[in-house]
Amino acid sequence: METLLYWLARTLVAIIQVLPLRTVARIGRACGAIAFWLDARHRKVALENLQLVFRNEKSSDEIRAIAKENFCRLGENFCSAVKTAVMTPEQMKRHFVFTALKKFFPIKPTPAHKVESLPSAISEILNCMRGSDNSFPFSNAPRHIAR
Repeated sequence: METLLYWLARTLVAIIQVLPLRTVARIGRACGAIAFWLDARHRKVALENLQLVFRNEKSSDEIRAIAKENFCRLGENFCSAVKTAVMTPEQMKRHFVFTALKKFFPIKPTPAHKVESLPSAISEILNCMRGSDNSFPFSNAPRHIAR
């Protein structure tokens, strides 16, 4: 049974990866909408959480629409992630706009920045992301901790 599920999943991934990104996104949204109707347990949790947040601001129809849209976006994101995993940077540039990269990666990689292992790659990325005071630009943690 596991082998059958593996090959079914692998086939679905292969199909998603050959389709155009816009088609994949639409398929993902449709799968999310189907999941909204089939997954009663998670639909109930989503509706209860939204009811707690928007109790006095939104009607039950609006809350239901927000929950359904969230499921659709989750499906779209999941399928799009499967597709973009095999896209080249040139293919991605046709669909995405990359902004503020210098804020997170201020230096351009050069052959001297060749990374030999995963731990050193992570270390290199973290070093590029740290500011001059050795804190992350998006961190709201205290910069100096009293001892």
